[in-house]
Amino acid sequence: MWASAPTVNNLNGAFMDRKLEKYINENRVCSDWIFRDWRGFLDILFKCGGAVQEILWFEYVEKGKQTLGGGGYEDPADPGYMWAETMIFDKNLGQKSLLEVSRHIESTMKSHLPHKLVPCFWNVKA
Repeated sequence: MWASAPTVNNLNGAFMDRKLEKYINENRVCSDWIFRDWRGFLDILFKCGGAVQEILWFEYVEKGKQTLGGGGYEDPADPGYMWAETMIFDKNLGQKSLLEVSRHIESTMKSHLPHKLVPCFWNVKA
């Protein structure tokens, strides 16, 4: 069952694992599936039998600074910063393991330095 963010239920109406649902509700930073600790999210997602199909990338940036992105979400913990949505989008990750997805994220983040890219998990199998 694949679910697009920000829903907690999958597209067929079946509920996801309660541990995963609790983690999402307590840790996502906005209505999309962006987490300060993306590794923690991936770990519990894969432990619950889930997977990530797609990643939409946001840039964590100080407001008013030049960014790869456009509009986005203000950081409630630091209103001087925001997650700005970029045009970077990765598809077809659904067959990748936890290690492969983690390495892909790390590689993408590194390749866009000094910009601070943050994954937004989209089309999640929960």
